[in-house]
Amino acid sequence: MLLVENVSHYCNVAIQHHPVIPLRTLRYYDFTFVVEGHMTYTVNGEEYVLGPNDAIFLPPGTLESRQEGTSPTRFVSFNFTAAAGADLNFPMVMRGLISRDMITLASVFPRPHISHRDRSLQKVTSMLNYMLYELQEICSYGTCNPYVLQALRYMEDHLDQPISLAQISQHLNLSKEYTATLFKAETGKTVMQTILEKKMQQAKDLLKYQQASIQEIASSLGFENYSYFCRTFKKYFEISPAKYRARFRKQD
Repeated sequence: MLLVENVSHYCNVAIQHHPVIPLRTLRYYDFTFVVEGHMTYTVNGEEYVLGPNDAIFLPPGTLESRQEGTSPTRFVSFNFTAAAGADLNFPMVMRGLISRDMITLASVFPRPHISHRDRSLQKVTSMLNYMLYELQEICSYGTCNPYVLQALRYMEDHLDQPISLAQISQHLNLSKEYTATLFKAETGKTVMQTILEKKMQQAKDLLKYQQASIQEIASSLGFENYSYFCRTFKKYFEISPAKYRARFRKQD
């Protein structure tokens, strides 16, 4: 089911000083995320500063204003109405949850506003639906802790590479010990367990739908040791990658 019925405004801009938004009551949904720089909003009397990869999601009826920018900023913003029955229960402020894929997708359609040319409204609406589906998946992780959500998002964005606890803790600007403790407390799993689970689930999809060799798939998931990949896959699914692929194709 689609989440967005109609997009009334879209912009993807990089400017020296973003303009002020005077106090207003929203008649639509406002979804805005920062790519570079900072933006300061006041929402229902509370002030929030957004930095890179942060987003704000405001439903109709929200009392909102935005301060004038004093430094270069790049941001993407949508105003839209929801599709009938759509579940748009997002946190108002989402810290660090805008993924590399979302930013790349927005860069493909950099026009500052919707026009009547080239089906731009349909393209923007499809793009926003994709982004909101991605955020729904992130929010389904069962934690609202921004550090844990950022760690999970980092894993998703780097499944094609070797990932370590040290890399994630550096990304979060936390110590390895605190990152490990916080992640285990929030999810019940270790960082490395979660990374391997995500890589193994991705491996299943690649074995099903791609023609690449098993060794190429292992490499594409950041496994430098092919034998270790095969052992890990069999440990998780009680079947070797080769037999899993053969079984799936036989079912087809």
